[in-house]
Amino acid sequence: MFVNSPVVKLLRKSTPAFPYTSGLNLFDALQILASMNTKIKILHLEDSLKDSELLHSIIESGAIEHDYFLADNEKDFNNILETENIDIILSDYSLPDYNGNEALKLSREKYSNISFIFVSGK
Repeated sequence: MFVNSPVVKLLRKSTPAFPYTSGLNLFDALQILASMNTKIKILHLEDSLKDSELLHSIIESGAIEHDYFLADNEKDFNNILETENIDIILSDYSLPDYNGNEALKLSREKYSNISFIFVSGK
C-alpha cells in the first residue's frame, strides 16, 4: 500500500514499529512531512467546522508551512484528491454521509503514496 512512499520510509526510520503501532503523534508526522517539502498540502475530511478550526490552529501553531483543504463529504474529498497534490489526509472517522473507512479504502486504492491519519473523537 504505502510501501514505496518516501513518507513511510522516513516514518519507519523515526518510529521502528510503524505502521504496526501508533507511536507517532499527529504533530510529529506533520513535522516529518514539512521537513520533506517546503510546503505540505493537507486534506482534512471533517464535518465539524469547530473540529476543523481546532486542528488547523494546532497545525498553524507548529509553524508548519502548508495549504489546508477541508472536505465534509465524499464528492469534495474526491475532487480535492483529483485536483491537488495532497501530501497527507487527516480524517474524521464518522461523517453523516461518508465515513473514514471508505475514505481510507479509496486512498489506499487510488492514492497509495498519500499518508492517512484518523483524527477522531470516536
